[in-house]
Amino acid sequence: MTTRIEGVHPLSPLQQGLLYHTILDPGTSFYVDQVIQTLDGDLNAEALEQAWQRAVDRHTILRSSYHWEEIDEPAQVVRASGTAHIERHDWRDTGSDDAVQERLEDFLRTDRRRGFQLDRPPLFRLHLLRVAEQRHLFVFRYHHILLDAWSALMLLEEALSSYDDLVRGRQLPSRPVRPYHDYVDWIRRQDMSRAEEFWRTELAGFRPAPLAVTGPEGDDNARAETGSDTGRENPEVSLVLARETGEALRRLAREHRLTLGTVLQAAWGLLLSRYTDQQDVVFGMTMTHRPAELDGIEDTLGLFINTLPLRVRPAPHRPFAASCAQVQGAQTRMREFLSSPLADVQQWSDAEPGAPLFDSIMTILNVPRIGNLGRRTGELDVRGGEYRYHTNYPLAVLVIPDEEITLRIGYDRSRFDAAAVERMLGHFATILETVATDFTLPVGRISLLTREERQRIDASSAGEAVAPPGLCAQRLFEERAERTPDATAVTFRGTSLTYGQLDARANQLAHLLAEHGIGPESRVGLCLDRSVDLVVVMLGVLKAGGAFVPLDPAYPEDRLDFMSRDAELSLLLTSSAAQRQLPRLAVRSLLLDEQTEALDRHSTEPVSSGVRPDNLAYVIYTSGSTGRPKGALITHDGLVNSCLAQQDAFGTGPEDRVLQWASPSFDASVFEVFLALGAGAVLCLAPQEEVIPGPGLVDLLARESITCLVMAPSALAALPLEAPARLPGLRTIVLGGESVTTTLLDRWCTGRRIFNVYGHTETSIWATVEECAADGRPPSVGRPVRGIQVHLLDSNGQPVPDGVPGELYLGGVGVGRGYLNRRRLTAERFPANPFSGVPGSRLYRSGDLLRRRPDGRLDFVGRVDGQAKIRGLRIETGEIESALREHPTVKDAAVMVRAGLGGEDTDQRLVAYLLLRPGDERPAEDWRLFLRTTLPDYMVPNSFVTLDSLPLTSNGKLDYAALPEPGRSVPTDGRTAPLTPLESRMAELWAQTLGLDSVGAHEDFFALGGNSIKATRIASRIRQEWQVEFSVRTVLESGTVAGCTAALGELPAHSVPEPSAT
Repeated sequence: MTTRIEGVHPLSPLQQGLLYHTILDPGTSFYVDQVIQTLDGDLNAEALEQAWQRAVDRHTILRSSYHWEEIDEPAQVVRASGTAHIERHDWRDTGSDDAVQERLEDFLRTDRRRGFQLDRPPLFRLHLLRVAEQRHLFVFRYHHILLDAWSALMLLEEALSSYDDLVRGRQLPSRPVRPYHDYVDWIRRQDMSRAEEFWRTELAGFRPAPLAVTGPEGDDNARAETGSDTGRENPEVSLVLARETGEALRRLAREHRLTLGTVLQAAWGLLLSRYTDQQDVVFGMTMTHRPAELDGIEDTLGLFINTLPLRVRPAPHRPFAASCAQVQGAQTRMREFLSSPLADVQQWSDAEPGAPLFDSIMTILNVPRIGNLGRRTGELDVRGGEYRYHTNYPLAVLVIPDEEITLRIGYDRSRFDAAAVERMLGHFATILETVATDFTLPVGRISLLTREERQRIDASSAGEAVAPPGLCAQRLFEERAERTPDATAVTFRGTSLTYGQLDARANQLAHLLAEHGIGPESRVGLCLDRSVDLVVVMLGVLKAGGAFVPLDPAYPEDRLDFMSRDAELSLLLTSSAAQRQLPRLAVRSLLLDEQTEALDRHSTEPVSSGVRPDNLAYVIYTSGSTGRPKGALITHDGLVNSCLAQQDAFGTGPEDRVLQWASPSFDASVFEVFLALGAGAVLCLAPQEEVIPGPGLVDLLARESITCLVMAPSALAALPLEAPARLPGLRTIVLGGESVTTTLLDRWCTGRRIFNVYGHTETSIWATVEECAADGRPPSVGRPVRGIQVHLLDSNGQPVPDGVPGELYLGGVGVGRGYLNRRRLTAERFPANPFSGVPGSRLYRSGDLLRRRPDGRLDFVGRVDGQAKIRGLRIETGEIESALREHPTVKDAAVMVRAGLGGEDTDQRLVAYLLLRPGDERPAEDWRLFLRTTLPDYMVPNSFVTLDSLPLTSNGKLDYAALPEPGRSVPTDGRTAPLTPLESRMAELWAQTLGLDSVGAHEDFFALGGNSIKATRIASRIRQEWQVEFSVRTVLESGTVAGCTAALGELPAHSVPEPSAT
């Protein structure tokens, strides 16, 4: 029999949002709430069912269902009658209390996963679980679209009161109650133009920063699952604050004329600020709203809450109490606008269309009844309710401020790892415990870390603790020469020198340099092509006590002139051939090929130079943000520590042959030279043209029987596919300077040791290392090497927790002196070390963002100052490049931000440059679709350019400056006219729904003002128009008129008729 309809009403804004999310994930347990009570004593189950039936008869919301098919706007339908049925279960055979609890958890999980069909009432279920003769568990399950928590507990209390009347034989009072749709009608009468003005002002300038938290393996937050996962629900973690902490927070809130909720919200805002390293954050706040002008509304059941953005700006220098006052002020301002639809607020903000305004919401369950449902009812003792709810937000914080404050965080398991969320919850508690003892502590001095966490992080942040080596770099070589003078040290084009011969020639050069005034702190320029002489000169300068400064003759004249003048070179060592490539430099020069007789006259014994370990060893010029290179100053202590760390890590020995691959003007060449000579191995040099990645380099590696190779990952990837098989003797590969892909490891790992090293010129070349495995997971950059300490700090100088990005500061023996003649920059990048008790100790501020895994390994995230911004959204191009390299057709990739087609910075676009595998040319749409499986839409490049090769710098890294400007023939504004009658009709339907005159075939849904409700309407209109099944998710994933038309075309042909001509 069909139930008579009492009324049809619109939905409240929050109901519309809940409907949308339920349609989007129809099989999930999102927004299925449960309350559990314990009933002890003689229970009259029939009377309890009658009491609930009375509630159903009294409250229209309990007889409501929700409909959206074949109508322009979703509607709430109220039936004239409904049934309350209690499903009974006999669990008396379960056993112990623990067994009952375990069975209950399983039951609740299964019960949640059953969900609800919103168009089929009732949207609640009642269960009575008899666990003992005199004990029942009562479970009330309902969809959140019906009731907020306060209403749910009002309902439970009302049912218990009715039950008490029934079992005592009292006449049941009958009081009318105001229907929920009166509240919805009130909302619709509000002036939204004033709300729009308020929210535009309140959120002006805010740009969402994604919340990044990693799991045990260091993986970034995955994108939320896009497919329907039946029964998917968000797990949660919880803890209870110590009673004294809760009491202190309540007392401090009263003293400062704040609410406890305000304190909790300010603390969560501070946590988000630290996790994102932003001083401007927004999270969703669940607000209760029962308008006082609606008489009797306090007795009405329904959804009287709204989720709205709360903006928090925890300035580091201000006391926490002031941050609380700012939060309370924001809440006071928004009180008049609590009925604002979140979808509209999103559009009024400056957030990118379609991008979420916040990742987390907070609900403070300020419901006294939750802990006070215990009462005597007839012969029944009712013990208080446990409330459980599940939301679709990535992070949902629930605070229950009973006598002891309970904190819970529900999380999307596809975005966050359980251990990471547990740490986050612990950090939330730490903030609250800290401010409970000092409410006026400056925000910047509040640490997230517990003492135990700080000790563990400190322990994992340092390599093996060592004292400064106490010797100079040349002594490492000299010790090898003394031990094995006849062993081959260097080779070049058939020429070789033994360790003894190399030592003797370097000593002769050192004597000659001493005659020219070279000694400790003298800076000597080296401008030589690859040859044995290059190694002789490096060692000779060090033996004379000087510091070498590599110069590349291929550099532009202006750059070489600046470097030689800035370095204040005492002498330039070069050759006749190299000098012909050099401009006229204002510095004394020695042409080594003209000094043969002079060198032969000098002693082969060491020079007594007086050089100390704290003297300068070399200066390497790196690019500078000002357009002029800057010279990094490295001492012998740092270089020797680096060499000793190499021996610890790689196990290189006298049996090895190491290729000198890097350009001599980069510090990687210093790494290679001392990797070989410090271990007694053979250093093999070759002309520049033979070390270019390709078949010729493979021939060289095979011919020279190279066993150890140091190289950039992109250069190794450029070697032919057959290279690993042709080089069975290549036992060790050291990669650095770029990210290492799993594809590269899969190719090269078998039978070899591969290391991923990471570091900076300013800290003696390298700082961390990890030995890689071909296990399908991207490698980290490892742990610190001996003598090095790593500190990941936020912008306040506070250590960040595991899994949270922080700027890398390096300390220890490897930290250089700073930059030559750049006092201000040195002071900025080499601050005093607050973590060391050594006087004068300094850190190096790297500008790199890293994350620490719980096991102490580190992951590179990006640059503090190298983030691209597209339409206000921050983008790490390295992430896009890594994703592209995982595509089977892509051999290598580079991504950069280019000015728009009009040449304006305000119209920037992402351009991807691809090096494809032979015969794998694809349309750009293939790569776009692939990227959309792992990246948000705003990170998918606008243009794709295929190249025969990616340009490399002289040290083998990608040369972004040399990437060509892409062609400009592809339209980018999406205004392409529809091409078919079907597409034209789809465009008309979109325009009507979105309130626009016309819509282009490729215009983005969200950019056109689309939101969740409008997506629901479009899906409904498509179903009506073509009589097909078409989901809201398909609208969102298609994203354009052309995409929706294509999705429609993939349905069975007979079910999609073309519109008839008119």
